[in-house]
Amino acid sequence: MTDLRWATAIRAAHCLALDPVRLGGLHLRVRAGEVRDAVLALCPTGARLHPDIADDALFGGLDLTETLRTGQPIEREGLLTRHAVLTLTMAERTPPRLAARLGQVLDDGNHALIALDEGVDDERLPPSLADRVALSLDLDGLRLADLPALEPFPGGPKTESAATVSALTATAIALGVGSLRAPLQALQVARTSARLDGRTGITEADLAFAVAVTLVPRATRMPEAAPEPETEATPPLPDDAGSADNLADSVPAELLIEAAMALLPPDLLAKLAASGTSRGTGTGAGARRKGNRRGRPLPPRPGRPDGRSRIDLVSTLRTAAPWQRLRGGGPGARVLVRASDLRFRRYETRSDRLLIFAVDASGSA
Repeated sequence: MTDLRWATAIRAAHCLALDPVRLGGLHLRVRAGEVRDAVLALCPTGARLHPDIADDALFGGLDLTETLRTGQPIEREGLLTRHAVLTLTMAERTPPRLAARLGQVLDDGNHALIALDEGVDDERLPPSLADRVALSLDLDGLRLADLPALEPFPGGPKTESAATVSALTATAIALGVGSLRAPLQALQVARTSARLDGRTGITEADLAFAVAVTLVPRATRMPEAAPEPETEATPPLPDDAGSADNLADSVPAELLIEAAMALLPPDLLAKLAASGTSRGTGTGAGARRKGNRRGRPLPPRPGRPDGRSRIDLVSTLRTAAPWQRLRGGGPGARVLVRASDLRFRRYETRSDRLLIFAVDASGSA
């Protein structure tokens, strides 16, 4: 099992390096260490993102420091303009705001995302992002000493038709994958795998690989056993049915489902049951939440403008005032403000609480 997971991971990394934008990216679930570094070394490089990255750093905007220094508005480019591949660290901590923005970026079809997921138990990449990347790998427990080389798939009959898409869709339904993107992503992964080996058409091995890295990680249920086919008279074959290409035009969904069942983790049912149970924690008091809109005022703090923070004008001017003579200002001149003078408002609120009173009014009480 370990060798198979390694071989799948190596091929997935090479496929991502070959065509990152069409595949959308990679969801890599593994702790930081040598194993993750070995896989990332095979993937395309790009800009690294933090879950708390500001919008102006991502999309670009006004460079406040240079604007204050020169007295003219200075715009700077964002990471999206300079890089096509984005590497999101601590992806399990991605806030909804950033997940929505990155999802919109991936929908445009010009960028790819490598999400480094180090979560434990239920901590995972937001579903909106996991649905947009075609490749998904879970490499926990692998050793760097078992790292294999890329081995091409053996040649075989080529297959790609409308029946192939139907087979992938049927496999997704059998695994409980509700996303409509998943079968199309699996087909694109199979095509990229074939290109990686220098083939012009995909084979059953490419489809099995696509199921392993695209559909199996999103499975929410075990496939049901296929019913026994009824015995019927074999219809006559057409005149051109003797060629291998025509025989392989339609891959039975049962073959892909069997391949998926062989790749499903043995504890899938236990994980699904555990994820469905919720545990109540806390003391009942509302959680503290800091913001810049409402609540109890907190002392202003220095920081960097990120498009969401609100400048505390009085505190900023009070900080800049003692430095005016050193900066060349004076009576009647405008106040010279530097980036280090900026102070931002902060507030603290508590989230709402829900109180439930359960009263046992039965006769036995």
